[in-house]
Amino acid sequence: MNKLFKNKKAFEYDVMITAFYRLIVLFIVGFFLIILVKTYVVTSVETFEIESELFIYDFVYSTNGISYYDENLQRLYPGVIDITKFSDKSLIEEKLAIAFNYSDISAVAVNLTLKHTNGTIYNHNNAEVHSVSYHEEWYERWVVLARSSLPGLGSTKEKSKVMYVLVRNEDGQMQNAILDISVILPNS
Repeated sequence: MNKLFKNKKAFEYDVMITAFYRLIVLFIVGFFLIILVKTYVVTSVETFEIESELFIYDFVYSTNGISYYDENLQRLYPGVIDITKFSDKSLIEEKLAIAFNYSDISAVAVNLTLKHTNGTIYNHNNAEVHSVSYHEEWYERWVVLARSSLPGLGSTKEKSKVMYVLVRNEDGQMQNAILDISVILPNS
């Protein structure tokens, strides 16, 4: 009888030690499973790059954008900018409002600057064609945040793109130019 109790105690001790080791292994495996799930499960999708590229290409290459559109032929000339339309700031702002139709919500701010290939601001009729902005007041506020590279929901991101374009004068002649486009979107 005495021998049976000794084995029973040893058996209980053995079971407790084994259960303790199994519990430790279970915690370690659970910890690594949680890390794997948190690492490989996508909780947010970053759309800034594609969204800003779509804004830029839609504005430059669509009929509602800044590309030259021949009314007689009903043909769009992508990458060709009519300087008379670009120098009319209200027309460009109206086209920007059509292209980025968010009504009163300031979801995007855009700045366009037309330059000669040597980097100087483009001239039209001896007057500089200044940069044109959509949501200019928001652009001025957000450009500071975008260039500070602060992360988080209250900050913004900027996408700048330099495009080589042709500028069509009143007489139909083409000149090489550079179009600087800066799109700023808030992190929200």
